[in-house]
Amino acid sequence: MRKKVKLTWIENEAARKASLRKRRPGLLKSVSELTTLCGLEGMCLIYGPGEEHPTVWPSHEVAEQLLKRFLSLPEIERSKKMTNQEGYLHDAILKAQENHRKELRKLQNMELSWLMDEVHHGKGLQKLEPFQLSYLGWLIQEKIQEIRKRIELGGPIPQDGAEVVEEQEDRKPELGRDGDDAGSGMAPADDGRRCEMELFPGGGGSGGH
Repeated sequence: MRKKVKLTWIENEAARKASLRKRRPGLLKSVSELTTLCGLEGMCLIYGPGEEHPTVWPSHEVAEQLLKRFLSLPEIERSKKMTNQEGYLHDAILKAQENHRKELRKLQNMELSWLMDEVHHGKGLQKLEPFQLSYLGWLIQEKIQEIRKRIELGGPIPQDGAEVVEEQEDRKPELGRDGDDAGSGMAPADDGRRCEMELFPGGGGSGGH
C-alpha cells in the first residue's frame, strides 16, 4: 500500500531534490494527457533550485507562443480563472459555511413543522416557549402574505410552511432559545398571551386551531 504523502515543505535538501526529480516527469505526463484528452493547448515551466535552465514542455517555441498569446489578453481575462492557495482556501471556507447554513435551515424547518403540528393537534400556545411563539408568529405572518400574493397572481396556494420558509429565507429570523429576534421585523414575545393574540387576533383561547 502506497504511503500517503504529507503536503508540506521538505526540510532535508537532498530529499527535496530527490522528490523534484521523481515527480517532475509525472507532472509533465499529466499535462500532456490533459491536453490530449480535452483538446487543449498548454505548456509547463518548472524552475528547479540551482538549475541553470527551466524544464519546458512541450517545447520552447510552443511555450513562447502560448505565453505571448496569454500576455496579449486583457488583464481581467488573464486573471479570471487564476487561483492560489489563499484563494482556494477562501472559496472552500465559503462553500463549507453555505453548506452549514443549508443544514441549519433544514433543522429549523423540521422544528417549525413539529411546532405547527403540535399546535394543530391541540397543544396550548401557553405551553410553548417565548422564542417558539415568536417564531410561529413570524411563520404565520409570512404564510398569510404568501397566500395573498398567490391569490393576486392567480398561482397555487402553498400547503405547508416549508415552502414559505424557503422563499422568505432572507427575512427569516434565526431560531435561537434566547428569544432574540433582532432583524426579524417583529418584536420578541414578552409572554405567551401576547403571541397568542398576535397569532389569533380574535383572542382565541389556549387551545390550538
